[in-house]
Parts: sequence; C-alpha cells; structure tokens
Amino acid sequence: MTRRFCALAIATFVLVAPIVLPAQATEPNKAYTSITDPIAKILSGDKAFATVNYVQGFYRNPASRGFDASLDTVVKLLIAAGYVEETPGMGYVPAKGAPRLTYRIESKAALTNVWSPLGASITLAGRAKPLEQWSTNHDMLPSGSWSTPPGGVDAEIVSVGGGSDAELDKVDVKGKIIYSEAPAGAGRGGGRGRGAATPGLVARAAARGAVGALLGQRLPAYNQQEKNRAAINFQTNGLPYDTTARIFAVNVSLAARDTLNAALAKGPVRAHVVTETVFENRPERKVVAEIHGSIAPEERFVYSAHVQEPGANDNATGVGLLAEMARTAAVMLKAGQINPGRTITMLWGVETQQTHEFIQEDSARHNGIAIKWGMSLDIVGENTALTG
Repeated sequence: MTRRFCALAIATFVLVAPIVLPAQATEPNKAYTSITDPIAKILSGDKAFATVNYVQGFYRNPASRGFDASLDTVVKLLIAAGYVEETPGMGYVPAKGAPRLTYRIESKAALTNVWSPLGASITLAGRAKPLEQWSTNHDMLPSGSWSTPPGGVDAEIVSVGGGSDAELDKVDVKGKIIYSEAPAGAGRGGGRGRGAATPGLVARAAARGAVGALLGQRLPAYNQQEKNRAAINFQTNGLPYDTTARIFAVNVSLAARDTLNAALAKGPVRAHVVTETVFENRPERKVVAEIHGSIAPEERFVYSAHVQEPGANDNATGVGLLAEMARTAAVMLKAGQINPGRTITMLWGVETQQTHEFIQEDSARHNGIAIKWGMSLDIVGENTALTG
C-alpha cells in the first residue's frame, strides 16, 4: 500500500467531481500531479498501517465480534476526522450550514449462530512451545469449531490417513483427537459460522466419539508453502453447526504437520488443546460515510472496502486505506484544498453484499442516476514477490 496508490485513489474521486484544473495542467500526468502532490503531504502511511494492524488482529466473519470491532474502529477514525453522525431525513442535500462530512451505521436483522473465535493453542505433551497458537495464526480454527471444556483437553492423537470411513473404522477414535489431511467439511460454510452444508470428516469423527480433529493443510502452489511453512489457508468450508457433538477442530500448517508426523513416527503422542469460541445471534452492520457534493450531491462515486475474511491483505488493507482516504479528504475539504461537486460515498461491510444493498435500497441508485462510478478496494497491500 503506497502513498502513490492512496493519492491516486483519492485523486480519482476528486477528478470525477466538477472541478477546473489549472490551465497549465494539460497533460494527464501534470493534471494528477497538481492533486496528488498536496495529498501526499497529508496522507499518512503510518496511520493506514496502524488501522490495518488493528483490523488484522481479528477473525472477521460477518457480524462476528471481530467484524464489529473493525467497524467500530473505522467509526472512531471518522469521528476524529470530523464526520458527524447522519440524522434521519438529512437526505442527499444537507441544509444550509449542515455538515458536508457525515456517517451512519446501518443494521440488519440478527444473524443466527454467528461464530467468533477468541483464542486457541495446541501443545504436544512434554514440550513447552505450542505447536500452534491463535496469537500468531488466526486461521488455525476452521469456522464453526467449538470450544474445548474450560482448561482445555488432554488426549491422544491418532492418525486416520485421508479420513475415509474405512480409515476411521480401523482405529479406536473414542475420546481421542483424530489427525488427517482431508478437508474439514464437504460443503461451503458461507463465512457466517453456519458450517458445511453436508457432514464432513469432523462430523463423522464426532459420531464415532472423537473429541477433536487436527486437519493438515496443503496450500495452492502459488502460495509457496515450502517457503511459507507456517501459513494456513483461509477456507470457506466450515464445520456443521452441531449442538450435540460440540467438537473442536484445528488446522495445522506444514511446519506443524512435519513436527507432528515426526513425533507420531516415534510412538504415541498426546496433546493439550485449548479452543475458545462463541456462537451468538448478532445484527449485521455496515458503515456508510459520505462527503456531500457541492454541485450535484445526488450523484456519487462509491468506494467499498469489505471487512470480512481474516487476512491482513484480504482485506484489512482495504479497510485501512479507505479509512485514511476518508481522513485525508476531510482534512483537504476543511482546508479548502478540494471541493467535490458530487457526493463521495464510502462503505465498510460485507463483500459485494454491501454494495448490492446500497444500490438496491434506493431506486435512484440503481437506475443509473445517483451512482456514476464505483471502486472496490480489495487486497491493496499485495507484495507478490513475497506471496507469489
């Protein structure tokens, strides 16, 4: 995420508003320079990265605790930048003297069984250092994993190969933690903590009395797993919501898998596992911030940055960038350095859904009148040299 990218992103909405460029700025690069130069003096990479760092500390299922904590920090940043909470009936055109900078929080009906992970660790018996822990890898718990009893679980780990029924039946898994490299579930979890659509390996192991599952990870080749040995792939597959079995599951990275395989080759292995998660009914929210236009406020450019998904790059970077764009634009507006003629709308919420809802909730927005342009800020901090 570079200053140049941020400046150009802000310049995009400044340029599409009705403005007059200096006469000497006849070439495209000069036209942008006249805007991006003052932006670069205000925009702070440190502030953007501070937001990214905060947001990436949470696993962010829609409506989950981490999702809402991320939205809450965006609201705090907007308030600090001078955005005021929108009042009912304010509409597209603020009255004379009304604020140009506004925000609002929109809520939908509560989702059921929203899953929020709070912590986890797995430590092999006789070892002080955890094999994996939540503080260093927020993908170690597949969506829908249950909590262990208070204090955790001490149990033997048994390998079940690929996790077929035949392999599960070869060993006694009752009261034990199964270990396999098969996927967690057979259907998509949808990212809402509702779990897989059909029973998968973990559910079949639970039916046989297993208390937990360790699931090996194999990343796509472009993720360079041999180099990124501690990486765990984010998956939309989740565990079925099962209030009877209440089984926990842990994803294990290549580095953890190698350690575990080496230990199992020497004989029986026990582990102490702690997982802490909650299922709740919670409303789904999104944040809408706007810089109301001075000439055609009913027309707008819409930026969106989705909050859900647990990655720093996908999409804490989009959240942090858009928050810093909102701050920078506010500073420049109050200083008289910009005066957008059309409204600039900024959305933080659930990917694609937030923009769909924003468009559909007002007839003027989906008939080509109110929304003229849009830009999605998704994975804007990529360093392909490191990630592949």
